[in-house]
Amino acid sequence: MHIEGMPLVMFEFVGGILDGQTICSDSEEHAEAQRAAQLYLWFRLGKGYMERSEQTDRTNVGLFRQPSPNVAEIANRENWSEAQRNAMMPYYNYRVTGWQELDDLLLVRLKFVDTDG
Repeated sequence: MHIEGMPLVMFEFVGGILDGQTICSDSEEHAEAQRAAQLYLWFRLGKGYMERSEQTDRTNVGLFRQPSPNVAEIANRENWSEAQRNAMMPYYNYRVTGWQELDDLLLVRLKFVDTDG
């Protein structure tokens, strides 16, 4: 997935199930590059909302929710309905702790805050 005007994007995770992982838009793995593009859109929407509401807290871009991979695998295998997923899927929640934009690079840092589900 390529988005017109999208810079090289890197999302760094601290804590939780994604601890130490970086999702990068120039990955050779198509799924990771697509995930980075989706996260980029999520980030831009949250940042735009923050700027329009004149918030100064750079961490209030939104909450990124990562479903539990183990439970997601079971849900896919057993073909859970959307209602079952909504009721039973645990999520790992991350907040943006900061970002840097340099020419054609966007680096976003996210930190684990809690779980739900």
